[in-house]
This record gives sequence, C-alpha cells and structure tokens, in this order.
Amino acid sequence: AAMKPALDAYEELEAAQAKMASRVMRAGGGIDKTILSALSAESERLGNKLPGTTAELTDMFTVMLENGVDAKRIVDGLGSATADFAVVAGMAYPDAAQFVARMSNKMGIADEDARAFLDTLNRTKQEGVSVDELGYAFGRAGGRLQALGMSGIDAFKKIAPLMGTLVHGASGETAGTSFAATLANITNLDMLSKAN
Repeated sequence: AAMKPALDAYEELEAAQAKMASRVMRAGGGIDKTILSALSAESERLGNKLPGTTAELTDMFTVMLENGVDAKRIVDGLGSATADFAVVAGMAYPDAAQFVARMSNKMGIADEDARAFLDTLNRTKQEGVSVDELGYAFGRAGGRLQALGMSGIDAFKKIAPLMGTLVHGASGETAGTSFAATLANITNLDMLSKAN
C-alpha cells in the first residue's frame, strides 16, 4: 500500500510520455527518439523545479505539439516560459498551453515572438488582471483587431494594458465586445469622412 502513490505516479508519467511520443512521429513513421528524449528531459527538469508533476508538464508539451508548436522551440525555452506562465496564472499546465495557443492565434503572434508574448501576459496578470477575462476579451475583439491589421507582438504589447483596464470594469466578454464595436465605429467614421 505504501508503494501505490509511487506506482500511480509512474503509470501516469508513462501514459503521458506515450501520448507525447505519438506527436513526435517522423514523416515516414517511427518515433523521433532524439526529439522525444529532449522533450522528456525538459519535462523532467521542469517537473523537479516547478509545482506539479512531470506527467503534467509532459501533457502540457503534448498540447503544445498538438497546436503546432515545434518540438525544438519547446525545448529551447518556450516550454519553460509556458510552464512559468501556468504557475503565475494559477492554471493547470495543459490548460495554460491551450490558452497560450488560442491567444497567440487570435493576435497573430509569430513563433519567434512567443516568449515576449508570454512575458506580456505575465506582466498583465501581475497587475491584477484575470487571465481568463483577458482571454475572453481578446476572443471577442481579436477578429476586429486582425481585420484592422492590429496583430502581432507589437500590437499585443500596446493593446493588452488597455484591455486589462477595460476588464477591471466589466467582464472580459463585455470589454472585448465593446472594444471591437468602438473600433468598428471609428473605422466607419473614418470611411464616412473620406467619402465626404
């Protein structure tokens, strides 16, 4: 009975690693053992450093791979940055990976800007903004922002503090919808003035 927790943890890790292995298949079939080994080593390193288990971090890496993040980028620091964000945001590791993937897609964040994106998210969270509400706000306003060419890391760095301020006074969905409507009205006014 004393060994049960250790055996359960080992079983959980084995299942998580098998799932991750299925995401690092080579084009011709077969597992890329070099990449799998690097990912496993990084999840173990983070599992020893951060709260939670290595299995949870392995699951986070799997979610990142499922969302198109390159394995090398995960090992080169994006995995660590996402894990740090999860801790700061108080989110489960796989949930944080999914959140980051959605937000970065909504804002058109380039792969090479992902770390700066996570740093901005962390700063916004540390200013007392609910990450969930910020996600709802960008979910409602993201389409309008992209339609106006307001995407990428520079736009996110400028808009995140403003959106954070709006979220303090309303729900994220309300703030995002209002922000998108305001942008639409400004665009309509600009088109009307050019027509006159």
